[in-house]
Amino acid sequence: METVAWGNTPLKYGLATGVQILNDVSTSVSIRANFIIHRMRNDASAVYVGQYENILRRCDGRLKIHSRRSVLDNESLREHGAIAFIL
Repeated sequence: METVAWGNTPLKYGLATGVQILNDVSTSVSIRANFIIHRMRNDASAVYVGQYENILRRCDGRLKIHSRRSVLDNESLREHGAIAFIL
């Protein structure tokens, strides 16, 4: 049995669009955005689409990510193989 190990990180590009503010209170902001990520590895490319759901907290006059949820909208991941990167 041949074992293959990957020592490099796949090249990826991402784009977030359609950012919506869902809730804005004094301590936090809830937002949603659509994303598309293109990943290239071993002369093959894969496209992932979905939505980010973020909660940002106000801290010292700045907004910082408190939580992030990524929801994939792909119908199938079979062609894409393993997903081993952070959206």
